[in-house]
Amino acid sequence: MLWAGIVVSGMLPSSDMAEACEEDHQSDTARTITSVQDQVDAALATLDYQQRPDPEVLAGLIHLVESGEAESHVRRRAALTLGRLGSLAPEGVAPLRSLLAKSRAGAEPPETALWVLPALGLYGAAAHGAGGDLAAIARDATLSQELRISAVAALVQMGPTRAGLATIGALISDHRLDFELRAASMEGVVAWRQEAAMLLPQVLRWLDDPDPGLRGLAASALGSFGALGAPAEERLADLFLGDESPLVRETAAQALMEILAIPSPWMMEVYDETVREINRLPPGAEEVPRLKVRRVEMLRLVGRSRALAELPAADPLRIAWQKRLEEALNGERSPEDLSVMLTAMEVLLQWKSPSPDDLWRASIRRGLFSPSAEERRAMVRLFQKYPFDNRHQAWLESLLPSHQGGPSTDRSMKDPLSNAQRQAVQAALRTFPPAGQAAP
Repeated sequence: MLWAGIVVSGMLPSSDMAEACEEDHQSDTARTITSVQDQVDAALATLDYQQRPDPEVLAGLIHLVESGEAESHVRRRAALTLGRLGSLAPEGVAPLRSLLAKSRAGAEPPETALWVLPALGLYGAAAHGAGGDLAAIARDATLSQELRISAVAALVQMGPTRAGLATIGALISDHRLDFELRAASMEGVVAWRQEAAMLLPQVLRWLDDPDPGLRGLAASALGSFGALGAPAEERLADLFLGDESPLVRETAAQALMEILAIPSPWMMEVYDETVREINRLPPGAEEVPRLKVRRVEMLRLVGRSRALAELPAADPLRIAWQKRLEEALNGERSPEDLSVMLTAMEVLLQWKSPSPDDLWRASIRRGLFSPSAEERRAMVRLFQKYPFDNRHQAWLESLLPSHQGGPSTDRSMKDPLSNAQRQAVQAALRTFPPAGQAAP
């Protein structure tokens, strides 16, 4: 059997050997271990993971995994290789399960389980029979957190099974658990997507968790259910509109669009009410910045809807939102409004929506000439990310002075450009293809 004699020859000298020979034997052992690694490397190099391995190679891998005398890192590597082979080497599942049982019984070092679990996880559906073993470890409160998280991760890799769903459901329902274990369990729900939709009631409870990280994970999980997450729309809307964490609001918005596809009527109502409230309040009112942030987030929410972007240009809903996006390109000259403008512009670019040139150019000028370096970069990034119509190229060139230090050739420009403004215009111009070369 391949590698059958490697382990024995690599054992350390026994204690009853002559003390005078100890150093020689240790030197021989080091050379033998190196030889073992070389032989393992050579054998593993023959695998392509697309077809069943040679029977002798497979037997050698299993032998190394089962041998308690091999170096731990060699056994670990052999186990993970079996896992990567997956359904091409189903014979590896039983030895790995046996090792897991021995580790729990104390017949193997506890750390053995830490490399057996990932190997079983790599097997995926081919190791579904081990789901019960992994579930038992994940639920065992007497075991280390590291071991339980490894078991959860392996369960998730295997895909949804009855044991896996029951275990994940139990773990996400236990608020006494530490953050890491609860988060690892919820990541399983996200990974299993609609196949884990039966856990929706348990996931909904997480939206009230004091930890924003867990609230965000719960929102992601609800979004992963797709249309099956529809019962969570109201709760996600509350989270999107009222959560104190920007990341949670962002995640809730993403989840809403994964569930709904097309923006709900309440979204337009909330957007319009937000704009009315901004216009009603004096510019310096304390509530205005918060309302403008909501306006930006509402526009981003709409921009996430691929289904809305794919509606015909004459569709009433598409027309209604385009009107609001074009209105957002105008506004007072404040930092919050510039953020609104850039967001609206990006959504219109995603939609490839035609808008009047004067509207586009006034907005582009505001972005490129902003006193904020971050906002100038944001405008340039839009040029880099989306192909602007070539008709804007000549206009941009007209904004530059005809000679160093001279005035702009655009007669509407009253003041000379600053160095920062000129550099922003030049950066935008570099995104256009050279003359005579077609745009990609």
